[in-house]
Amino acid sequence: MKRRSLIISNSIIPDSTDQELSFEDHEMQLKALRAGPGPVVLLLYASGGRSCPEACHRIREAYVNLASHSKQAVAAVQCKRRQGKCAEFADKLPAVLFFAKGNRPEKVLSTGTSLSYSLLQKKICRCGGGQGRCE
Repeated sequence: MKRRSLIISNSIIPDSTDQELSFEDHEMQLKALRAGPGPVVLLLYASGGRSCPEACHRIREAYVNLASHSKQAVAAVQCKRRQGKCAEFADKLPAVLFFAKGNRPEKVLSTGTSLSYSLLQKKICRCGGGQGRCE
C-alpha cells in the first residue's frame, strides 16, 4: 500500500494534491511525520538566491518522481530563513535527509548538489527505506 506524501511547501511540487504544510512550523510537522508508520524523506531547498542558486531548481524533477513513486512519506521545505532544520543546512542547500522509523538521528543523503531520481532511490535503499524495491 502506497503511503501518502506530505508536501511541506507547494513550491517544489505545485500540482500535488497532497496536504500542504507551512515553513513556519515545519519542525512540528516533521515530528508528526516521523511519528507515522514508516520512514520520511525530507528535501530542504530555497527558491534561489545565494543560498541555493541552481541546484535547488535542478533537483525538482527527481524529487517530484520520488514523491510520486515512493512508499515512504516524502516532504519538502522551502527554507525562507535560518530556522529549524533550515538553519542546520542553510549553507548546504539543497539537502535531502532520511529519517528512519522511531527517533533515530537523520541520515544525510545529499547536500549542496542535485541528485537524480535513481541515485536518490539507491541512497534511500542503503538507509533501509527501500521496502523491498532495492536493486
